[in-house]
Amino acid sequence: MWKELGLCAAFCIGSISFAAEKASVRTKDFVLRFAKDKIVLSNPKWQDEVVIRKVMFIRSPHFATPIGAEQLTPDSFKVDYKIDVKANPKDTPEKAEALKKSIEAIKLTALCTATDAGAKIEYTLTSPEYKPDGAMIEFNCWSRFKKGGKGDLLKANGKKLRPFTKEGRGTYYLALPGNPNWTSSWAEHAGFRKSGDEYKTTLEFRFAPPEVTGEAVGALFDSKVEAAQPEAGNAPAN
Repeated sequence: MWKELGLCAAFCIGSISFAAEKASVRTKDFVLRFAKDKIVLSNPKWQDEVVIRKVMFIRSPHFATPIGAEQLTPDSFKVDYKIDVKANPKDTPEKAEALKKSIEAIKLTALCTATDAGAKIEYTLTSPEYKPDGAMIEFNCWSRFKKGGKGDLLKANGKKLRPFTKEGRGTYYLALPGNPNWTSSWAEHAGFRKSGDEYKTTLEFRFAPPEVTGEAVGALFDSKVEAAQPEAGNAPAN
């Protein structure tokens, strides 16, 4: 009996490990993985450095939570999202019911890939009734700007890069997909753009150790850094 239980336990542990592996990409410098309700970019020691969670529409009460992942290739996996709405006690029963029903038409997935320099999260959204113009992506790196704070943005051939630095480790540069002023201590503007019957946007990260500066940063994005400019501030996303 105990032998059978032991074999069962070994099988279950192996299954769990296999399932986790099916939702991850490893390179020599990073581990990109799906973890319950978030997408995580970790260093080789499995210390989390970038965490990406919900997508919130902001201008409507809809939000999307990562709920599962499927390995597509050794270098990529797809994340599926659950759509829901924030309850509003002021809504009439009819409006609340209509909002719940609207969930059925909204679909969101994210294609996740990792490279030796960082990661790319490519979102595809179907939302026929509600525009995601003000959508925000819940995102956390080592540090975030405090409310009302200012930082520097780098310009690199049309891209605006926001740096997140940890002393002694290096800097993550995020190529901003949307309005750089729509930022907060917990999110970045998603910048969804219409593409046929869908909306698309991309979060693209590149990591640079402390010795990588100046135009070498642009090379991480296959572009040239033109200049650093002060951020205009943290305007609300509405």
